[in-house]
Amino acid sequence: MSGLRRTALIGLLAVASATMITDGAGAAETERGEVNEKHSTGTVHVSATAKWLPRGSVGGTDSSCSESSVQLLVADDFVDPVTTSYHVVDVRNGETVTAFRFTAAVGRPQGERLFSPTGGWYRVSCDGTVSLVPEGGPATTIPALVAQAVDSIDPPDPMLAVTPDHGRHVVQMPSWLAVDPAYWSRPRTASAAAGRVVVTASLTPYETEWDLGNGDTVTCPNGGTVWRAGMAESRSECGYTYTWPSIDPPDNTYALAGTVRFQVGYTTNAPGVYGPFTPVERTTTETIQVVEIQAVGT
Repeated sequence: MSGLRRTALIGLLAVASATMITDGAGAAETERGEVNEKHSTGTVHVSATAKWLPRGSVGGTDSSCSESSVQLLVADDFVDPVTTSYHVVDVRNGETVTAFRFTAAVGRPQGERLFSPTGGWYRVSCDGTVSLVPEGGPATTIPALVAQAVDSIDPPDPMLAVTPDHGRHVVQMPSWLAVDPAYWSRPRTASAAAGRVVVTASLTPYETEWDLGNGDTVTCPNGGTVWRAGMAESRSECGYTYTWPSIDPPDNTYALAGTVRFQVGYTTNAPGVYGPFTPVERTTTETIQVVEIQAVGT
C-alpha cells in the first residue's frame, strides 16, 4: 500500500470503538481492538493496542501479530460517512471478503458521525482482531467539538440592572427587571479543531428567567429595559409587582435571581446537520428587601 501525504493536527478527543457486522451466514461480532504504531523507516508496525494510526500509514508487521494487515478503506470521511457501524460485504461465491462499505446509519443522529483528523480510516487486522482505526489522531464528532468551543467561551454571570437599584422594593409598585445591555449584546464565539475538522460555536442570549424569591418566576424573551429617570411605566419590557413584603426571618429579604439562557449555534467545514444543543445558562443572585408603606390618615 502506498503512503498517504496529509498534514494533520493530533486531536484530543477519544476514539469511538467500531462494530463489525457480517452479512449472510456470518455471525455478527463486536470488535474493540486497538492498534499501537511504531515508526521504522516509514513503515507502520501494528499490534492490537493503539487507538489511531499516524498520517502516511502503510502496512507492516509486528512480533505480537503472527498475521497482520493495514488497509486504507476511506480516504475522505467528508465524502464517505463513517459511523460506529461498518459492514463486511459477502459478494463472491458466498465467501466473506475484506471489502468494507460505509453508510450513514439510517435513523441514527448525525452526532454519531465520526471524523478523523486527516479524513483517512483503516481496516487493521491483528491475528483475526479487526478494528476500524482513524488516521492522524483520535476520532471526533461535531457535537464534541462544539462542546469544546462552548467551554472555552464560558460567559460570566450576568450583570443585573434591577430597579429600584438600592435593593429596597415597595409592595404594589412595579419593579423593572433587566440585564445590563452590554452583557446582553456582547458577541461570544470560539473555535475548536481536530486536524482538518474545524467548528466555530456561538452563544446568543434569547431569554431571561427571574426568580423573585417569593416562589414566583417571570420569563422574558429579552434582557428587559433598564429604567431611566422620566421613563413611563409602559416602557418596561420585563417587570414584576410584589404584593407582599419580605417579612420572613431571619433577615426579612428575598433572594432575587436572574438567569440568562444562551442558544448554541455553530458553523463547521464538515458535512452534516447537527444539534439542537442544550442551552447554556448563567445566573446572578442578589438580596432585596420588599417593604410596605403605610398611609397615615389626618
